Amino acid sequence: PLFDVVGPALKVLTVLLHADPTLATTVCERGSIPTLVTLLRHEAELVRGNSALCVSELARDERSLAVLAVQPQLIEPLLDLAHHKTGQLQRNAAICLARLAKNAHCLAKIREQHGMQILMQYVKA
Repeated sequence: PLFDVVGPALKVLTVLLHADPTLATTVCERGSIPTLVTLLRHEAELVRGNSALCVSELARDERSLAVLAVQPQLIEPLLDLAHHKTGQLQRNAAICLARLAKNAHCLAKIREQHGMQILMQYVKA
């Protein structure tokens, strides 16, 4: 099925974004950010984890971070992953939240949902 390739494709996109941060502009301009945010709620953990990692790479770019900040369903699924999952999935979500917290709007949403406590628990672990 198509979903079998989505997780690995997200991983490839993440690697490319890490290697060339200017690609974030292309992702942003093509309107792909809402789709990546939607994948944070995917049924497959691999897809959710890789989507979180990809979003965290996008959050390094100021323009992409501004677009991410106005996505309505961004913070909640990341907090859920950081709080209720373990291992790499939890780590990817926590890294993503930490990078998103550089934006005042995202930081306010994280605080509003008691996300700072969740992040602190992760840091202590």
